Amino acid sequence: MRTLSFVVAIVVSALVLGCQDSNMTNPISSDVSGKHAAAFARPNGSLPDGSYDFKQQLYIGQSDGVNNGFEVSGSIQYILVQSGDQTFELALVVRGSAEKLYEKGVSGTIYGESMDYLTLDGKQPAQIEKSYVIQGLDALISLHISFSVSETDVTVEKMWLTEDGQSVRNFN
Repeated sequence: MRTLSFVVAIVVSALVLGCQDSNMTNPISSDVSGKHAAAFARPNGSLPDGSYDFKQQLYIGQSDGVNNGFEVSGSIQYILVQSGDQTFELALVVRGSAEKLYEKGVSGTIYGESMDYLTLDGKQPAQIEKSYVIQGLDALISLHISFSVSETDVTVEKMWLTEDGQSVRNFN
């Protein structure tokens, strides 16, 4: 049933995005370095859907280093669907790449799809944290993204990297 819900959400997203006016007037921000990325406005009172592009230099650990820096870039697509009174489904698709800063040609890919079920009361945004393993690197490195979700917008709060399950956050 979750798979069916996810497929329905993606199909609805594709229909909504495909039927929008081709004149893009909604704000997009690629700066997610501790600041809120701008969310798409709610067209005609519908729930938020859209995407963010990101390009960020992130480091594993708390300081810059020769072997722990990556340029991480890609996109996040999202759609929020109301499934009950205060119940919502959030579909996320994350695509991207991570290239080592000091070793050109060493890179990996980022990809993930998810469906989360949220209760939103209209007072406090829900906090969602997702992690995506970067494929194609020698070490096990993950990109973590913290989202804030309300009935009116979806924002990227933070992005950071970890290696081998470390829980050190990078707030660059």
